[in-house]
Amino acid sequence: MQRSTRPTAHAGALFTRNYIIMVVLYLFCCLFGQSMMAAIPAMMKASGFTEFISGTVVSLFPLSSMLFRRPAGKLAAWLPPKQTLLFCFLILVLSGIAFPNIDLLFLFYPLRIAQGISICLIGVVLGNLVADTIPPERFDEGMGYYSIGVPAMSFLGPAVSRILVAEIGYRLMLYILSAITAVALPLCLLSTLKNTNRTAPAPAIEASHTRLPLLERCALPSSFMLLATVLAHSCIVSFLPLYAQQTGLPNTVPFYLAAAVGILAIRLSATLFHIRFPERTAVPLAYAICIVSMLLVPTFHLLPSAVLLGGLYGMAIGILQPYYIAKALLAAPPGRRNLATVTYYIFMDVGYASGGLLWGYVAQYLGYSSVFFVAIFVNLCGLVAWFLLSHRSLEWKKLPPC
Repeated sequence: MQRSTRPTAHAGALFTRNYIIMVVLYLFCCLFGQSMMAAIPAMMKASGFTEFISGTVVSLFPLSSMLFRRPAGKLAAWLPPKQTLLFCFLILVLSGIAFPNIDLLFLFYPLRIAQGISICLIGVVLGNLVADTIPPERFDEGMGYYSIGVPAMSFLGPAVSRILVAEIGYRLMLYILSAITAVALPLCLLSTLKNTNRTAPAPAIEASHTRLPLLERCALPSSFMLLATVLAHSCIVSFLPLYAQQTGLPNTVPFYLAAAVGILAIRLSATLFHIRFPERTAVPLAYAICIVSMLLVPTFHLLPSAVLLGGLYGMAIGILQPYYIAKALLAAPPGRRNLATVTYYIFMDVGYASGGLLWGYVAQYLGYSSVFFVAIFVNLCGLVAWFLLSHRSLEWKKLPPC
């Protein structure tokens, strides 16, 4: 590990009331989204739907979020933030209440699309507000705390849903999840969020052939790697609860909780102590941990195994996902980093969307255990691609570790 040379975080007021509220709102948003990702496959399977249909309903959420991300960026520039957040959180609450009360398959589709669009808009609005609220000298620290939401809740969400389903069933679990999310509504009212002053976008300084219309060319290699990482990880988020339900596998909740602790520990350490992990050892080690964790899923019958693998897996994801996000941003020229942000978010959404479809298809036609072997193969491909890029590409090698 090596310490960053960035300025220490003592100069500005970071933990203002608005900043704390925005971080908490983002955590509620991520908790709802990730809990639904984990609960839907098992809930729909219990209702008699096939694994592929369950995967399709899961995938509609990230797919709609991906398709709406570009319009959301424009809408967030002129919509009033407080009212927008209130409306979007209200959509989440109402859709969560409606979900267990419908029986017709086609009604699930608009609900999932509405959830995807709402969470996309919440993320864009809060991301813009947080970036404008954080003191410049504490930007890394402030964004570090804020960005923990998605990866941490990808473990806490399934844990919460598994605990509640086991105790009270799917219907009451969704009601409680909606009630928890509803806490965001008074928080929005307590905030003093205002439209931020936005500067006009910088004029294009490069020829059109150097970038794609919607994507930043320089961020594509890292974004593809992020897609593969998210694709493999999505089997743990959305498929493991279904696998546990079908096979009677215990201890998935301790695995998720340990993974949440692992990812929080690794990201908070990097944020608080400005630690940067050397990629030549950290990245292959993280891939190895992911591969071993998926290979040893059947050993979750043993509680120590589930806890140990969960903690290590959380730390591995806490290294890989931020690593590729940072690489995508660092590869783009400063004037086009907003486009690089859109690029890696689109690829992340594609990873989650295609994961729901892929794992449902594999489980239905090749068997449940095959899902983890396919995810291992995806991680192996990612490791080989990282090795080729980091050792053969001069452009990649000159980027600093993150």
